This record gives sequence, structure tokens and C-alpha cells, in this order.
Amino acid sequence: MTRFSDPFTRDPLGSAKESPDGRHFAVVTSRGLRSNKIESTIWIFDLKQVQAFLKNSDAVSAPRPRPLARFSEVPQVLFENSYSSIVSEIRWSQDSRFVYCLAQNRRGEEQLYEVSLAVGAKRQLSPPGYSVHSFDVRKSDVVYNASRSGDQTIDRYYRGSALNAEGAALTDLPISIGDILFARNRANYRFYFTWVRRAGKRHRIPSSGPAIDDYRAHPFAVSPNGRFLTELLPVTRIPSHWSLYRAPGASENIEVNDPGMVSPFNMDHLMRYSLIDLVNGKVTPLIDGPSASTLGSADVDSAKWSRDGFRILITSTFLPQENLGNLNRGGPVTPCAAAVIDIRSRDAQCVTPSRFNPKQRQEGSEASAELIDARFGESDHNVLLSFLEKGMTRVEEYEFQQGQWKPAPAGTVQKGVTSGSEDEAGTAKGISLWIRQDLNSLPTLWATDSKAGNSREIWDPNPQLRGVKLGKVSVYRWKDSSGYEWAGGLVKPVDYVPGRRYPLVIQTHGFQSGEFLSDGSYTTAMAAMPLASAGIMVLQVPDRREHSGTKQEALDHVASFGAAIDKLVAEGLVDPEKVGLIGFSRTCYYVLKALIEDPNRYAAATVADGADGSYMEHRLYRANMGTWDIGIYGGSPNGAGLRSWVDAAPNFHLDAVGAPLRIEAIGPASLLGEWELYSSLREQDKPVDLIYIRGGQHILQQPLDRIVSQQGNVDWFRFWLTDQMCSVSDVPALNRRWLKLRELQRKGHVGNCEGSQNSSNHP
Repeated sequence: MTRFSDPFTRDPLGSAKESPDGRHFAVVTSRGLRSNKIESTIWIFDLKQVQAFLKNSDAVSAPRPRPLARFSEVPQVLFENSYSSIVSEIRWSQDSRFVYCLAQNRRGEEQLYEVSLAVGAKRQLSPPGYSVHSFDVRKSDVVYNASRSGDQTIDRYYRGSALNAEGAALTDLPISIGDILFARNRANYRFYFTWVRRAGKRHRIPSSGPAIDDYRAHPFAVSPNGRFLTELLPVTRIPSHWSLYRAPGASENIEVNDPGMVSPFNMDHLMRYSLIDLVNGKVTPLIDGPSASTLGSADVDSAKWSRDGFRILITSTFLPQENLGNLNRGGPVTPCAAAVIDIRSRDAQCVTPSRFNPKQRQEGSEASAELIDARFGESDHNVLLSFLEKGMTRVEEYEFQQGQWKPAPAGTVQKGVTSGSEDEAGTAKGISLWIRQDLNSLPTLWATDSKAGNSREIWDPNPQLRGVKLGKVSVYRWKDSSGYEWAGGLVKPVDYVPGRRYPLVIQTHGFQSGEFLSDGSYTTAMAAMPLASAGIMVLQVPDRREHSGTKQEALDHVASFGAAIDKLVAEGLVDPEKVGLIGFSRTCYYVLKALIEDPNRYAAATVADGADGSYMEHRLYRANMGTWDIGIYGGSPNGAGLRSWVDAAPNFHLDAVGAPLRIEAIGPASLLGEWELYSSLREQDKPVDLIYIRGGQHILQQPLDRIVSQQGNVDWFRFWLTDQMCSVSDVPALNRRWLKLRELQRKGHVGNCEGSQNSSNHP
């Protein structure tokens, strides 16, 4: 299957990037290859052809895109979502003659390329041996930051002593045992250097910033005159007055003496907007306040320069105390959704306070909204902010009047605002290219003429799938015993027969109702459509977060699983003896609680690279995992507090588990964390498999890693839930079957359930 990478398949608001001259659109797609590589292609659409197709409703042939450039490699760069691309960060040159992009090479370095629109010739701009994190193009200048590959410069944080040095002092370091034992796996924490390519020559800015996580996208914007660069940089020391700042929805302010807040091993270490002089390399804070996104805000990180280069529009930040005015005066300081800073005076003005509140969002409150885009409008005294609220987008306009930012008069209509950057000429001619999909429809590219009000499909990148039978998906609703209503995605098996009861696999960790459901919420372990093709019904279950960090968190989901099963059984859709569960990451904890609290419901389960709320996990990773387990058990596992852990932590109660369990460990630190679960079940002769994906990412990206995990789970549940299935209530029989299977496998044979005559579905 080919997926869109830019605009991204999983971004419901994405649109294709139009060239500044308004003549072309650039689109990126990616697909997996049998060689374990991902192939990404940059496609070019001609705007005139798209316009003609939209105007002529009788036209049958849609405009065909031109492949500009292809890149293929085994993906290695850490990606924070499913369906990674080898190509990222597509940008047009201001004269529309070139397309710039980042592309991975075989060493996992992201190289900066310039691709000629006329002939498709590729030119590498970044030096070999470096990996580019971010870049910007301003006229003929290209500015980027890059880190030296394999440079374990993270050691500089630790008193100048490498972690593996003899006699290294590790006391009080905010790291886990995995960071120490497998330091090479922490290479995503690096020092970055800023480079400028000007007049065909490349030179490095004579300053280096602190370590940056290279899986995070940070603002990186060059001023119109090419003199200054704005970006988010990590904070190495917390000013004492930052103790007034409070994260969105948090009950406590920033703890200025907490070393974890500035530890590069903390994925959410504090950052702030900074200004880099590209001539002399001087780095200065742009604003004396931290970024709110590193404290849990979902507002987008963004930096946009005004056309005159005197102002910068930044998002998701705390204002300095002297710029607060009446905002939060006298109490805890909460963040600003967007602010405009005058770089001459460094005066910061809040456009509007942040409305993001994680608890309100979880509860569906209309009071919570996420900022997803910010830009200057028709003038530098005009700002447009886009908010996402309950799946809907709302654009708000603000004007600078009498020294303050105020909402623009109702009914104001913006002109000349394009989907590109704020300094483009607005030559879009009202045409946009975007992705259309739903639960049962694969993503296709559509064009819309906003002036004429018509839309048409212009490209289907997967014509080979038109004749393939797929399971039908629908939104399924149920209520648990507390009355809470859940809405997930129910995938019926291919060639579904009404009245027949099917095996069921419940997949966890989120549900997107507007997205084509092929795998699930993630690519690790989940395989909704392949399971449906194997005759298994799948229920994709959303997360519920209002009780996160409490003992009720897992119980909410255990109740959800049970209520969904009861309803599906009552409706005659599911065989109650053939139900499986898949947990990934945080939801592994929910799956284990379900197997313990309600063991007779489940015939098989999988937990993949997850947290299990166990004692051993707490001891191994407490330093950088936060306090979520402390909240669940009401204290640390010491003294009297140990009793609550023994009573409630899943791994102290694995004797209650009867379902066969598949455990997937991804990377050495994950294997270490999963060992307590595996060894306990193995010691009790319970049916358990431990699968080790040595070099995989948490969200699996490489095609062969996904085959191991996803196809492995299809085989796992076919084995336990289809016609070889023994009675789930007969736990001793399950154990005997598993031991017999292992004995036969050791002898070179394949085991079979006693009495079953069909072994065609065995893994």
C-alpha cells in the first residue's frame, strides 16, 4: 500500500505544498519494499491541468503527476507516528525552481537535498557524516542544523566523564539503567551545529547548541534579511522565577531544582525560543519563559517572521513576568497560545491565552481547544490562528490596536492568505490539494476550487487494491457499567455472514474515526485488516484519560473491554470463548490487568513494548519515567507503601493469568523491562512467547520488523482463536497443549490441539 507522506495520511488538515509562483504542487508518497526499504517519491502536479480538470466536469482523465525524485532506504530515523517516510520537510525555493527536502541514507543520516524542478537532478547540500535536523530556505541561502553521526556527545552532560569510563560517578544522574547499559541506543541525543550555505559555499556558525532530541520537530525560521535564526533550544539551567509557571492542567508549578527538567534523557526537557545571529554565532534567549509544549501543552510549536523582519510570531510559550500585564497577574502563570515579539525591544505581547487543558479535552469540554497553526495575515499587524476543537477547525483573526492584540471585527474576510509561508505571494488561485479517506475508503488525493465550490478526485495511488476484498468497518458504541459511552471501530471479517459468531481481537490505544483503518492506531502489533481476512472480528478501542495516573485508569479500560464483549456476544456477533487482546505501550498495563481481573474472558493476548506497572519496571526506569506508577499505587514501594504494590501491581498476580501471552520486546532496554513478566510466566509453565525485535523502533517502521510483529500476531490469534481453539475455561488443557506444542516443535513437528483435524492455520 502506498501512503501519503506530505500531506501526511494521518493529518486530517494537511494540504499539498504549492510553489510560490502558483504553477505546481508537490506531493510525497511512501511504500514498503520486500528489501526492507521504504521508497519515497516526490510527485509534481501541474496547476493548470488540475484547474482544467476541475472546470470540465465531463473530463474523465485526471491529471497525471510527474515523479520528480525517488529515495529508498531502510528507515532508521526515529519517527513519532506510524508510516514513516524516507523524505521529509519538503520546501520550495522562493523562485520555484527547486524543491528542498531531507532524505535518509543507509547510515540513518538525514541529508539535505536540492532537486531541480526542470530535470529532477538531485544535489546533496549537507556534509557527509552529519545528520540534518531542521532547515530553512531564504532567497539563495540555505540554513540548517546538523549533528555529527555517531558522536556520543551526550557524555558531556555528565561532568566530562563518559558513562562507560572506569569509576564513572552515576549518583543523582536522571537516567535509567537502560541508558547506562545501552548508551549507544541513546544516540538520538546529540549536539547540533548550525550551517549556512551561501553563494555556493558552506560554513558553520561558530557556536554549538546543547543536545536536541532529533525525533522532535522544532521551529526553525530565518529572518527575511537572512541575518537571524529563530528556534527552540533546550534549557540547561532553570531561572528561579520560572517557579511561577504552571503546565496546562497541572496542579503544581515548575520545580526549578528538579534536574530531570533539563536532562537531555527526558523527552520533555524544558526548552525556550532563542535567537541565533548567523553572522557572529551569538545565541540569546528570544523570550524569558519556557515553551509550553515541553510541559504537556498540545498547542503547536511555531515561529513565523513578519514581512518587515521586526516581529516574530511564536506559539505555545510562557510570557516573561514583565510582559504579563493583567494576564495571570497575582497567581500561577499559565501559557500563551500565541505571542508576538518585537526583536528590537524584546517586548512580548500575548495574542490570546492558551485554551488547552488535557483534562477538559479528555472530558470533551468545549473550553479546551488546541492551536494547530499561526501566521501573519494581510499585514504585520494582523494574525490568523487556527484552533482544533472536537475535530473541527476554527480560524480566529486578531489585530494590533492601541498597543494590544484584540479580536478582529466579526465578518472580516482575509484575502491573499495561502497554504504556504507568510512571505509567499498568494498565487494559489483558490486551488488546494488534500487527502480524502474514511474508515472504509483508502486515502486518495482530491482537488478543490474554493471559488467555484467544486471538488474532484485527481489521484488514487493504490489502483492495485481496488479489487481486493477488505473487512467492513463501522463506528461501534457501547456503555460500561459506570454508564460511560465508548465509541470504537468494529471491523467485520471478509465475507462476513450474519448470524455467525466470530472470534474477536480487541486492539487498544486509540481510534481515529476519519482515517482508513488498515492496521490500527499504530503499526506495532496491530493488524486489523489482516486479522479480518483471517476470519477474525476486530474492535479498535479508544483511550480514556480522565483517570490517568490513578488506580482507576486501568480499571476503566478493563470495564470497557468486558462491556464491549458482552454487547457483541448478546448481538450474536462474537464467540465468547474466542476473544483476544492486544496492548501496546501504555495499554499493556490495561491488558495485563484485564487478564488478571477477568481471566475467563480471554483466550489469548499480546503485549508489545509496553509499561506494565510492575515493581521491576519501577526500579529499572523510575529515574526517567515520571511518577505515574506512584500515583496508581498511592506511594513508592518502600516500607508500608510496598503493601499496595503487592496488592495491585500486575506482575505480583500472574498466577491468575490463564490466557496464552505473546510478549514483544523492542530493543535491549525493552527486553530488560519485559523479563520479569516473561520469566514469571515461564516459571509457572504458562503458555508464553517472547519475541525480540532487536533494532526496531517503539512504533515499528521497517517493513520486516512490521512483518515480525503484525504477521506474528495474525498467526498467534489464528492459532488460538480459530478452529484449533481449546476451551478458554480449561486452563490446564491450555497449558498441556502449549507444553505439547513446544515438545513437538523441538522434535521438528508442528503441534495441534487435541481433537482438531485442521492444522492449515498453524503459524
